[in-house]
Amino acid sequence: MNTEVEENFIKKKKIILTAIIASVILFVIILLLLMYFNYRDSLKTKYIFNDTTYALNFSEVDGTDMTKGSINYNNSNYDLFCVDGEDYYFNIDTLCKLTGYEYKKGEYSPVSENSDKCYIINEGEYSSYSLDSNIVKKQLYNADKSSSKSDVLNDEKEFYTIDKNVRKIDNQLYASADGISVGFNMQVTSNGNNIVMYSLPYLIDGYQKVATNKEYDGVSSDFKNQRALAKELIVVQENNKYGVYSAKDDTEVISTKYDDLEYVGNINQFIGTFSGKMGMLSIVSEEPTIDIDYDSIKLLDAEDILYLVSKENKYGIISGEGKIIVPIEYDDIGLDDLKDFSKQNIDNNYIFFDELIVVSSNNKYGFYSKNGDVLKEVQYDSLGCTNASEVVQSQSSNMIFENTLVINYSDEKNQINGIVFCLNGKYGIIQSNGDILVPAEWDSVFYIRNGENVEYYMASSDSGTVMRLNDYLNLR
Repeated sequence: MNTEVEENFIKKKKIILTAIIASVILFVIILLLLMYFNYRDSLKTKYIFNDTTYALNFSEVDGTDMTKGSINYNNSNYDLFCVDGEDYYFNIDTLCKLTGYEYKKGEYSPVSENSDKCYIINEGEYSSYSLDSNIVKKQLYNADKSSSKSDVLNDEKEFYTIDKNVRKIDNQLYASADGISVGFNMQVTSNGNNIVMYSLPYLIDGYQKVATNKEYDGVSSDFKNQRALAKELIVVQENNKYGVYSAKDDTEVISTKYDDLEYVGNINQFIGTFSGKMGMLSIVSEEPTIDIDYDSIKLLDAEDILYLVSKENKYGIISGEGKIIVPIEYDDIGLDDLKDFSKQNIDNNYIFFDELIVVSSNNKYGFYSKNGDVLKEVQYDSLGCTNASEVVQSQSSNMIFENTLVINYSDEKNQINGIVFCLNGKYGIIQSNGDILVPAEWDSVFYIRNGENVEYYMASSDSGTVMRLNDYLNLR
């Protein structure tokens, strides 16, 4: 009897042991499968926007070697990005839907419906993209006016250079991660196989907590300064003074002692105000890049880093190294009002054709180069011509004359950039290099547009002569 009990005990023991071993084996198999699926899942590219993860569907772009990634958002499928080799390009329209920004075809200014261009309206600016261009153009608007988003703060535009040109894929505009970061003021990072984006409102909320945890009073409410958050730079306030804290480096890079700070995004520096004087501050320099010694300072050229400065109501231009380009002795730099020439779509009213600087004193005008060379002393009575309809009266019934400030002509052999000037009541044209293209011998200079074609003319009242610029220069 004892033997039978002992045998049953041994059998039960074997069964229990077998069950335990089987359970362990099953557990190991399940664990290995979980590890495998997690590993396989980790190899998949995921899209994370403001901490929400979106599954991606992939397909081929017809006729190309590119792969397209799309997401499901609000029960609709949207193309998010295309991969060309190792380069990612993001759909600008889709990102507007995710961020709640407005997407508009064409340009804001000048107005167009060109499908090769677009602009987005975010919290405080218009950001414009153009096909095959690596420039993002920005213009600030007054976000406090709830009645309209069309009230631009001024006519000035900001220009940002991005790493790759805007592309058109399946008839939609795409920009690189850098282009999206610039235009949308977003943080865009790649974390392993994850594409991570944080919008500006999300960053403001998050970095407000960082600032208070670091015992600052808060984050600057100025939209220009909030744009620095995309670079992990927080303009912080403490006892009515401003500084900059780097979230990336976890350190204060500009101390909180300035009366005001203004972020200059296209060069990643700050205009600092201290005791009524202004200069430029860099997060990587212990000394101001431009001394805190001016009544005003403004970036004119992001590529060559040139600043418009003023002292005691006189204006000049200095370089990023502090070199004087234009002496601080002029009543004004550039042209304040270009409304008469709005149809010429002039983006920069300080530096024309990226090389010719306009200066003025005592209501007379002269020119400098960007290198600081005096091209023409201050002597001209005015710039631009608006009197064509008065001068060319005999032909005014069938000709539409346009006010003309700049001459921009090119063909297969020639490139002419110039400005119309007036001297002693007569008009001429000076080239961007300072050479006189047309002497001051004419009573009017104007252009006529026929579709995309533009023709420039000079006219004389006494002789009744109307001459094409091309004929005058013996072109074509």
